Amino acid sequence: MSDRQWSAMMLGDEACAGSASFYPFEEAVRRTYGYQHLIPTHQDRGAEQLLSQCLIRKGDVIPANMYFTTTRLHQELAGGSFANVIIDDAHDPDSLHPFKGNIDLNKLELVLRENPGRVPYVDGK
Repeated sequence: MSDRQWSAMMLGDEACAGSASFYPFEEAVRRTYGYQHLIPTHQDRGAEQLLSQCLIRKGDVIPANMYFTTTRLHQELAGGSFANVIIDDAHDPDSLHPFKGNIDLNKLELVLRENPGRVPYVDGK
């Protein structure tokens, strides 16, 4: 990183509320993505909990390529259920597959067909 990047990081305000850095951040997000509203979170777990509460309804199914324990918990607390659609090689320690995090498109298609209108998103971390 450059000296300016390091100095900005060292001067960073990590306050949860009232941070002076929030407004430039908010403006950059609006300018870049066009979002009207922004809720910064301190880590992935906080963001996934908000996402789950906003998008998942009771009876929804969330297909994913494996799961992280807190992600699955947040999905289930919101009323959804996890559907594993990862490739079979992911479970085979002897497999030399180059990326075991791939989604099996046939498994995903099956979940989508069996749950019409009940899949708010596909979690492909």
